[in-house]
Amino acid sequence: MTEVLHIFDEDMNLIGQQPRDAVHKEGYWHETFHCWITVKEEGNTYLLFQKRASCKADYPNLLDITSAGHLLANETIKDGIREVEEELGLAVEFEDLVSIGTIKEEIKTDVIIDREFCHVFLYETVTMPAFQLQLEEVASIFKIKLNDVIDLFAGRLSEINAVEITPSNENMDRIVHKNSFLNSYGSYYEHLFHFLLNRS
Repeated sequence: MTEVLHIFDEDMNLIGQQPRDAVHKEGYWHETFHCWITVKEEGNTYLLFQKRASCKADYPNLLDITSAGHLLANETIKDGIREVEEELGLAVEFEDLVSIGTIKEEIKTDVIIDREFCHVFLYETVTMPAFQLQLEEVASIFKIKLNDVIDLFAGRLSEINAVEITPSNENMDRIVHKNSFLNSYGSYYEHLFHFLLNRS
């Protein structure tokens, strides 16, 4: 079934609706829901990334937001919480999330123009969740120290340690680089990291 999204001008004024394929082809601004999960263990804050499935049409095998998706034309921001349960198998209440704000993000590739108003939220926990991954979307979860990923994106480190949590909940040590991530630049991560550091 074709997904239909609201489209906006660059000042976030609603201008209509378009199918998702047309939104990315023509570069219309649209809304997405982002949920980041942090885990606090032994005085350290860890940020969780999903590894996108190898079968994904866009950005396969790259590390990305813990859980994210498009908001359909008939959905509110609150409805975006469905992504967390669909992708990660976690029953999280919207009221348990902390709003990080709405961040304007633009990514251009040879095949799509992705212009998003990202409604960004945080879910904080002190125990590692037991994930039931939607394998056609998410291959695994990567757990990375917040300070390490900040240093990596800032260029102070060229590689960092991570733990990959597989669908069978095995933990595997990994080394990741900047090019392991879908996006590792720009104001989006500056805003996110500033917010997270003020809470850690």
